Amino acid sequence: MPLVVEIGIFFDVLVAVLVLGILVFRIGETFDSMDVSKLRKLRE
Repeated sequence: MPLVVEIGIFFDVLVAVLVLGILVFRIGETFDSMDVSKLRKLRE
């Protein structure tokens, strides 16, 4: 029974790391492509 619990915990941690990795990649991809000159025009 302890082996089943450890495998379950490992699977949960693995899924959490994958989801966080995908989110970080998508956030970085979104903000890397932003054009700052468009934001400066809003202030004028």
